[in-house]
Amino acid sequence: MTALIKRNTNWPTFFNSHDLEYLEPISHELDRIFKNVFPDFDDGFITKGSFPKVDAIEYSDKITVESELPGYTKSDIDICIKDNMLTISGKRNVEDKKEEKGIYKIRELKKSSFSRSFRIGDNIDVNNIDAKFEHGILMLTLNKLKPENKESDEIKVKIK
Repeated sequence: MTALIKRNTNWPTFFNSHDLEYLEPISHELDRIFKNVFPDFDDGFITKGSFPKVDAIEYSDKITVESELPGYTKSDIDICIKDNMLTISGKRNVEDKKEEKGIYKIRELKKSSFSRSFRIGDNIDVNNIDAKFEHGILMLTLNKLKPENKESDEIKVKIK
């Protein structure tokens, strides 16, 4: 955790660090057990993962993809399809506030970018994709190609 207020580090402590050394083996054993039971829950569990988060829903005639992109504008986002890969990417710059004479205590709003790719099937009409962006939500509609009404590919083989 990042402290917003500096604390007095000269305050007395209840224990010296060497007083708790006997707990170290127990701590390591508990960590090992926890990691065996919850292998995906590690030190970076909260920060890992993909950004942006998406919901993709398949319907009979289309696939919808909804994504939250807070802080981004429509001009920050790029959507591209190449080799059956749908890529949503974005880049934004946060400008410095030079008119104020404050000192940053925490500065996390900086330049940021993302890229997220998804494999799409051959049944998607890549020339008929709708994209809307409102209030930080990107909504894509990937329309499916209509099946061709062609004759069956079944071939009858005569036995001689």
